[in-house]
This record gives sequence, C-alpha cells and structure tokens, in this order.
Amino acid sequence: MERLIKLKSRIQILIPAVILSMAMGGCQYFGDSFESLASLDRAGKNAQAIEAYQAYLQKHPATSLGPEIYYRIARNYDSQSDYTNAITWYEKILGQYPHTDEELHALLDLASLYRDKIKNPAKAMEYSQRAFDRYMDNIQIRDAIQSLIDAQFQSATAQYTQKNYRG
Repeated sequence: MERLIKLKSRIQILIPAVILSMAMGGCQYFGDSFESLASLDRAGKNAQAIEAYQAYLQKHPATSLGPEIYYRIARNYDSQSDYTNAITWYEKILGQYPHTDEELHALLDLASLYRDKIKNPAKAMEYSQRAFDRYMDNIQIRDAIQSLIDAQFQSATAQYTQKNYRG
C-alpha cells in the first residue's frame, strides 16, 4: 500500500514536469479552442498561429469560424511579409465567404497591400473599388452615408444663406 502511495505521488510530480518540459522543448500543443489559437496572434507568434489555424481547419472543416480563421491566416502571412500567401488567403475569403465582414476587410487589406507594399497602384485601385462597391451594396451603410451627405449639404446651405462663410 505504501508503495502505491509513493508511486501515485511520483506520478503527480511527474505529470506537471512532463507538461512543462514539452512546453519548454518546443512541443506545440495549441488546444482545441479558437481562443487558444487567437492567443498566438496576440503574442505575435505568426508562424505558429498560421500552423495552428490550419490544423484547426483540418480538424473542423465545417466550422462557422472559417471566415475569421482564413482572415487571421492571411493577416499573419501579411505580418511576415509573405505577400504571396497573404494574397492567396485573402482571395480564398473573397471566393468562399462572400458578403461577410471578412470579405470586406480582405478587400481593404488587399488594396492596402498592393498600394503600400507591392507598389501596384492599378491592383490597389481595383480592390479599393471593389471594397467601395461592397459598401454601397449594403443598404444600411448606403442609407447612413446618404443621411450624412444630406446633413452636411443642409448645414452648408444654411451657413451659405446666413452668409456665415467661416462656419
């Protein structure tokens, strides 16, 4: 009995030691939650995050988090200056997840990538235009923008009629 207690005690000590050595030794366990994957992003571990997100997608191919995961993969590649892979993943979002927030963000990021990093103004303009068209396709956004334009026009007209040019 005493021997069993000593063995149990050793196992209780050994398990945390093994887990700690795996963590220190580079064994990559990311868990099975999206939050654990996102923590890699927050820590700036781009390569590990990409690997973990792709493993998550393989394990959960029908996840509702697909658009967000694709977007995070693209952003991590972008952060690593791997523009070819970033573009590939942004394009996957455009093709597989149309009419999502991630699609709009991907269009804006592609425009920025082509304008600022790849220095291709024609492609930057193409993606900017697509993002603008996407905005304008959204009735709520279009109506909100139109109401702002109308309010500014009315304010400018009122100031003009009052001859308050400085206002």
